[in-house]
Amino acid sequence: MSEHVKISVVTPSFNQGKFIEENIQSVLAQNYPNFEHIIVDGGSTDETIEILKKYPHLKWVSEPDRGQSHALNKGFEMAKGEVIGWLNSDDLYLPGTFKLVASALDRLERRWVVMGDVEIIDESGKSVRILRNRPKKLHQLLRFWDPDLGSFHQPGIFFFKEILDEVGLLDESLCYAMDYDLWLRVIQKYDFHRIEAIFAKYRFHGSSKSGSGWDPFIREWEQVSRRYLGRLSLGGKILYSLSCSAYMGWYYARQGKQILRSGDYERAREYFRLAFRYRPLYPKNLRRWVLSYLPGFREFYISQKRRASRSPHS
Repeated sequence: MSEHVKISVVTPSFNQGKFIEENIQSVLAQNYPNFEHIIVDGGSTDETIEILKKYPHLKWVSEPDRGQSHALNKGFEMAKGEVIGWLNSDDLYLPGTFKLVASALDRLERRWVVMGDVEIIDESGKSVRILRNRPKKLHQLLRFWDPDLGSFHQPGIFFFKEILDEVGLLDESLCYAMDYDLWLRVIQKYDFHRIEAIFAKYRFHGSSKSGSGWDPFIREWEQVSRRYLGRLSLGGKILYSLSCSAYMGWYYARQGKQILRSGDYERAREYFRLAFRYRPLYPKNLRRWVLSYLPGFREFYISQKRRASRSPHS
């Protein structure tokens, strides 16, 4: 494909003035001749707007919106490029990414979606680890609990804009799993082609969505994945149900135990109830849920853990 195909980068933003300029600079540093950078800001009250005004090449709006999904959809509809990249305001592209993307995308070769790896960085920009974007099938992507299968890493993905005309925009009712839902729709029609390169940096910090914990992500990922079970064979549905229930039971039991140690009985009890709901045949889940109603359960639980840790057979 032409190396100078127009790339539209869409960035949703809200009070991320601490990071937005580095985001903008990472797009400019591509030294790519045909791109646009669209920033859809939700009405920031920090230094974001002053930073945006410094860069005349930007296409941006700042106004109240209905959340990140709505902001992204506005940006997608504003985009004039053939290719879409989605880069959140605290994330970055690595130099040379656009040239790799432009040379790899090819309609005739059915390479409508390409992806590279993503590097996790902390708030200061220090590297933490690499997330690998690997090709997979629908039944694999539905396994949201499996870190090797159930996810694509959004900052490392680029695709032809007309895909959105075919599969639809983001589901604005979703706050955490809108990208997951989009990839599940796209993967039913297009393969995701891997390029052996790191495309982007994903910043993990306390004020980011993921920095506040994974509970809301888990709930939405499960909700979204179940939308597409009808595409699986009977055997695939059974395998999914058994594996999903086992994971969710384990997850809520683990979270319940952590919350219990903090002394929040009511919340721990709700997690033990959920653990039992997903794994009713696992005796410990029922026992924890029932015992959580008893006064002093936290002290009893902690003493049992201490006793087990001192046992020579533990």
